[in-house]
Amino acid sequence: MKEIGLRIISEKLGELESSITSTEYLIGFVSPPFNTVPHVHMHVLTKPITCWWPRSMAFGSWIFKNVDELIDKIDN
Repeated sequence: MKEIGLRIISEKLGELESSITSTEYLIGFVSPPFNTVPHVHMHVLTKPITCWWPRSMAFGSWIFKNVDELIDKIDN
């Protein structure tokens, strides 16, 4: 899923996938019980997060799980 997210960013913005950094984009998942749909889906967001503040809290580290951290957790 991560590779697909990076490819979409690359295609939409005309950037090389290797130049896409975590300082520019947030890629990951909202963790239970805060997820609002009953299937796994990944979010790809541009930083800074500027939406309404209660919604932006969903993308904080205690609810939102970064894709790289989740991959590491699954691998270990």
